Amino acid sequence: MSPEQCRQARRLLGITQIELASRSGLCQASVALYERSGHLSAERVATLREALEAAGAKFTREAVLVPSADLEFLSGEQCREARRLLGWSQEQLTLASGVAISQVSSFERRGSSLSPRRDRNRARKLRIALDVAGIDFDGHGPGVRLRKTVQ
Repeated sequence: MSPEQCRQARRLLGITQIELASRSGLCQASVALYERSGHLSAERVATLREALEAAGAKFTREAVLVPSADLEFLSGEQCREARRLLGWSQEQLTLASGVAISQVSSFERRGSSLSPRRDRNRARKLRIALDVAGIDFDGHGPGVRLRKTVQ
């Protein structure tokens, strides 16, 4: 498990570094150190991974999968690309999703950096609006594609 996968799994599961530390029996500083620099013993990394897997994360070589998080996960890159495929402005996405334009703009600028507590509801609303408009999301990466022609 890479530091990025650790961070992504934690975010998809909606748990903080402190919560992961508690679940794994490590201190929060160890979780932060690993996510920031990758410096942690293999034994402690395995402990973190076991705690994340017990919470529902599944790790592949390239990705982290959390089945219950499918509707909650949407990266800024995916959002921006989906709008491009639809030919939508941020204003149009705002109308379709009910998410304020300033929040759409901020969400897209952050790229893949999400705050689960703040962004989970926004991501869900945005993803549902984009799905209804004809966007398919690839659960194994950052991909989006247009499912149908949109009028």
